[in-house]
Amino acid sequence: PKTLVPWYKAPAYIHAYGMLNGGGISGRVEEANNYLCAIALNLNCVVFSVDYRLGPEVKCPTGMHDFIDGLEDVVNKADQFSIDSSRICIAGDSGGGWIVAGAANILASEGRSHLVKAMFIYSGMLSDETSKLEDSQMSNPFEVWMAPYLTSIYKLHAKDFQKQQSDPFLYPGRVNDVILEKLPMTAVWTSEFDFYRRDNETYAKRLQSVARLIDISVMPGMSHGY
Repeated sequence: PKTLVPWYKAPAYIHAYGMLNGGGISGRVEEANNYLCAIALNLNCVVFSVDYRLGPEVKCPTGMHDFIDGLEDVVNKADQFSIDSSRICIAGDSGGGWIVAGAANILASEGRSHLVKAMFIYSGMLSDETSKLEDSQMSNPFEVWMAPYLTSIYKLHAKDFQKQQSDPFLYPGRVNDVILEKLPMTAVWTSEFDFYRRDNETYAKRLQSVARLIDISVMPGMSHGY
C-alpha cells in the first residue's frame, strides 16, 4: 500500500479459489496465485484471495462465513489498502463459485448486499440438477461422467442432507426470488462442455428475470477449468 499513489483508490477483487479445489473439499489457496496476478494486472485492481475452511471437516455454510469475514476485513481496512470500498467485486470459480454465491445469499438475507458492487461466478457449483437427468438428456460427455459424483459432494457439506434440499447456502442456485433480487449485479462464465454449464445458464436466466444479470459468457470448445 505504501507504493500506491496516495490519492488513488483502487477497486478490490476478492476471490475464492476453486478450479483445482474439488468442490470445496480439497485444494490450497496458493493454487490460484498465478491467474490472480494476471487479474490484478489486467483489471488494475487490488486482489485478495480468501483461504476458507473446507468440508467435510466443516459443514456449510462455514466456508461462506469465512469468505464474508475476509470481505469485512477488506472493507474495514479500505484506507490501509487504498481500496475504494464502493467498488468491491467478489468472485469465485467452481467450488469457489459455490462459496461466493452462498456468501452473497447470506449477505442478501441479512440486508448487507451493499458491501459488494458486483459478483463474478466462473462455472460455479450451484446445484446438482444434472445428476437427476438420464444420460440421454445430457448435452455432453462431461455431464455423463460427473453426474454420479455431484450429489455426493453436496452430501459432504450438508449437516442434514435430506432436510437441506431447499437450503440457499448448500445449493446457492436454488435461492428464492426474494433473496435473488437483492444480490449484487452478477456476471456468469461457463464453457460449452462444462458439467456445470446447465446450472450456470439456469442461474443466469433467473438473475436476468430479476434484473441482476450483467451478462453470461459460454466459452466455445472448452470444458470445466478452462
